[in-house]
Amino acid sequence: WTHGAIHVSWTAITVMAGVLLANGLWVPLSNLLIAANQSETFTYRYLAIALLVSAATYALSRHLGMIGGPLAMLAGDTVMLLILIRIIARLFGSLHAIGRYAREDIVRGQSLLQSKLRRLRP
Repeated sequence: WTHGAIHVSWTAITVMAGVLLANGLWVPLSNLLIAANQSETFTYRYLAIALLVSAATYALSRHLGMIGGPLAMLAGDTVMLLILIRIIARLFGSLHAIGRYAREDIVRGQSLLQSKLRRLRP
């Protein structure tokens, strides 16, 4: 649709696929924390990372060209994923515990995950 005006390397496309994967993993985890009224556990870190990614995008793009932006985004999304895994492990015991709660909710019709979320709310 650009009639050849924009040329994107396969490296940039591959890195952006990594960005989508990392983002697709950490955003649902952040939604779980928001649902549990635990957004304060990560929001300031997210703000700091977003500001750093913005600055890194500019700097890396000047030195590396088009691949600089996706590399900065990949780094930011990966850091957010690691932060959220750590927070959820602290609150729930592990990511496996969330899966176990969800499976038991489905099989038994009991809402173990919902009760755990209620206990987390202040």
